Amino acid sequence: MSILYADALVSLTDDKLVVQHYYFPAGTAKHIPLSAIQTVHVFPPTLWNGQWRLWGTSGIGIWFACDWARPQRTAIYQLTLKTQGIAVGLTVEDAVRFSACLEAQGLLTRNA
Repeated sequence: MSILYADALVSLTDDKLVVQHYYFPAGTAKHIPLSAIQTVHVFPPTLWNGQWRLWGTSGIGIWFACDWARPQRTAIYQLTLKTQGIAVGLTVEDAVRFSACLEAQGLLTRNA
């Protein structure tokens, strides 16, 4: 298992993505096998796609991992999983590096 990307919010290896501070209220991590990921979309941060959603959901079918600095991040990631109906929302500290790692794994779909 090789670490491709890691920061305080997520870690990506060649076989799984670990999203820190996912579950409320304990803030435990969510472990997602890469094989369970259907799509990963990246969006610029806006009010409409979760820029101010610091943790949890607003009833739109997506659960955001905790990130108190999300309003200052440069990208919002939304993962659709093959094994669950609600999407996973997350941010990272270095969106350029994280996106490059996802692209190398064939997982990233870019959105404007």
